Order: sequence, then C-alpha cells, then structure tokens
Amino acid sequence: MDLYALARIFLALIFVVALVLACAWLARRNRLVLGTGSRASLSITNKMAVGPRGMQVMIVEVEGERLLLGVTPGSINVLHTLAPESPSTAISEPNAPATFQGILQNLLRRKPQ
Repeated sequence: MDLYALARIFLALIFVVALVLACAWLARRNRLVLGTGSRASLSITNKMAVGPRGMQVMIVEVEGERLLLGVTPGSINVLHTLAPESPSTAISEPNAPATFQGILQNLLRRKPQ
C-alpha cells in the first residue's frame, strides 16, 4: 500500500467517526429517544426531597394508576398505590392540598384499613 491509499483510509475513518459524533450530538440536543413504539403515559405529579443525597418521595401516574414511590440513588420502591384521582373530585374539593407536602401529610394521617 502506498501513502496515498493510507491517507484515503485514514480520512474515511476520520469522516465516519465525525459523522457518528455529530449524530450523537444532534440526538442529545434534540432529546431524541428511541422507543419501542408503544408509549406508556407516565408523569410525575409531585415530588419532595426527604433526605440527603437524592432521597425523594414522589407521586407518579402510570397508565391511569397513581403510585407513591420512594426514590433513593440505589433503588425505587412502591410505598403505596393511590386511588385514581377523578378530575371532578380534584376541582370540587376546597380543602384539597395544593402541595405535595399537604398530600403526603394527608396520606400519613389516614389510618390503615
């Protein structure tokens, strides 16, 4: 192989690596996420820090079900499954807590059944 052929191979390799890096940068910038095709409705309704180093309690809605989760850097645990919140109940209750802290305090005040 002569020097010209080696230079062509090296330039082609540099071009391919630059193309891969550019695609990764664009995907990250546009938050492009490849999915499986089925989109599960998932939303974090509320969250609150309860300790140091990323310990949180959060309410998550997944496909119409509400879950109270305990989140630490090493694990995620389901603390309680909440009843689905109907839109009419949330609007008509004047004493409904507006903050996550109020919701959590109401849940903790309830007696276990």
